[in-house]
Amino acid sequence: MIKFFRKIRQKLLSEGKIGKYLSYAIGEIILVVIGILIALQINNNNEARKARAAEIQLYKNAILDLREEAKSISTNIRWFRGYQDTYDEIYRERNGEVIDEPILYSDIVWSNFFRPLIEEKYGDNLDHLGNEIVQKLFRDLIWREKLTMEAMTEWNDSKITSVRPFIRKYGIANTDSIYSDQKYEFMRLKNSSFIDTERLRLQYGTDELDQILYDGKYISGWVLRCLDNLKSANENLLAGLDALINGDLVTLKKIKPIDSYY
Repeated sequence: MIKFFRKIRQKLLSEGKIGKYLSYAIGEIILVVIGILIALQINNNNEARKARAAEIQLYKNAILDLREEAKSISTNIRWFRGYQDTYDEIYRERNGEVIDEPILYSDIVWSNFFRPLIEEKYGDNLDHLGNEIVQKLFRDLIWREKLTMEAMTEWNDSKITSVRPFIRKYGIANTDSIYSDQKYEFMRLKNSSFIDTERLRLQYGTDELDQILYDGKYISGWVLRCLDNLKSANENLLAGLDALINGDLVTLKKIKPIDSYY
């Protein structure tokens, strides 16, 4: 093709047709420019398709992680409701009420762990997401993860700084119940009753135990509030990603972040 154009130019020059030569040369330049622009457009389209495919894959990966996090949230909600029940029952027993069901006294000792999975894996990619609604839903969920982590940290700190020292101080830990259990089986250990209930009851009505009961009720309630909001944010983002992937923009526009700061 290049040789063909060169022959045409040489023929025009040899015939002294300068005007036609210049017109031809300009036309050739225009054709080259158009070719370059077309090539760039094709390349840009290919890059855009690759970026879109990568973004869709990120959304699909996020859906899997959201479902995994949803399981963790549900488990923690179940645990913290159980913790609240235990604190309520101890408080009622402390006030002289007879509790029919067994009280899981050991619950007052346990700390918990929560992993902010979405922030950890997607927090650095939010500015590159192409949909503003999905961006907002991601940011809302990550904010809820941080609140949950802070609440869980407060919960764990209360165990380390208040509850466990209190149990050691008054010899409330039932050591024999732990060492009579099977080795290396943490969940069996967790389900053991290693609180000496008689020694615990001796502290009923004291300021120290009342403070522990207060902290237990207050902090577990705050953790539950954070977990409930995180669950809603998780469901919102899941629904938003599903709508976006399926091209259902009408549904996507209806999904809003939680209308609550906390």
